[in-house]
Amino acid sequence: KYNICLGKDYPKRIVADLETCQKGSIQDVTDARRNYGQGFIDELNGRDKMEIPPSLLGEYIPTQNKKLMIPLITRNEFIYKTVNPDADDNPYDSVLKYDKNLVGAELPMM
Repeated sequence: KYNICLGKDYPKRIVADLETCQKGSIQDVTDARRNYGQGFIDELNGRDKMEIPPSLLGEYIPTQNKKLMIPLITRNEFIYKTVNPDADDNPYDSVLKYDKNLVGAELPMM
């Protein structure tokens, strides 16, 4: 439809080393969570939290002056790296690695 040919129209990859860029991104998020996330990270499970104004919940919260923080879905690699900032590993790597030994039906389904 757009007549774009990878390798011809984009001769150089935008990201040459995906793994290094991913590690840098995770480190940036981890640094922000550690330096600026006080009160917004659940100490029990490491998930990010967000404040919900009690007025939105009306009758479900008895005291309108109470601060209500709800847990958010947070990527496991961010939680792990925040708790283990000096770790070189991260068992929650979100990038699927290509394995040339996997063929046909053995490939993971998306």
